Amino acid sequence: MTHFMALAMCWGLYKMRRDVGRLRWGSFEAAKSYGITVLVDVEGGKDLVPVTIWDGHKKNIFEIAAYCKEKIDKARKGKDERHNKTTGMAAFIPSFIA
Repeated sequence: MTHFMALAMCWGLYKMRRDVGRLRWGSFEAAKSYGITVLVDVEGGKDLVPVTIWDGHKKNIFEIAAYCKEKIDKARKGKDERHNKTTGMAAFIPSFIA
């Protein structure tokens, strides 16, 4: 179900591309690529892995599913350096700040 919702969100974002961008020095600059981030549960709720899908409107459902599976498998095995660095820093943050 996550893959279907991700594809629908990608298409919705693409259809509203006129309004997607950033304000830079007082003028609107349209985005050149569009991405959504899906948080995926890993290890039964212990951790959430962010998976960012760029230009998903150009992909089909099978490509999105394969990409998400690849990123999740890397995180489960501990081979996703970016995720490890992010979660490693969270261990030093006191709980009342988080």
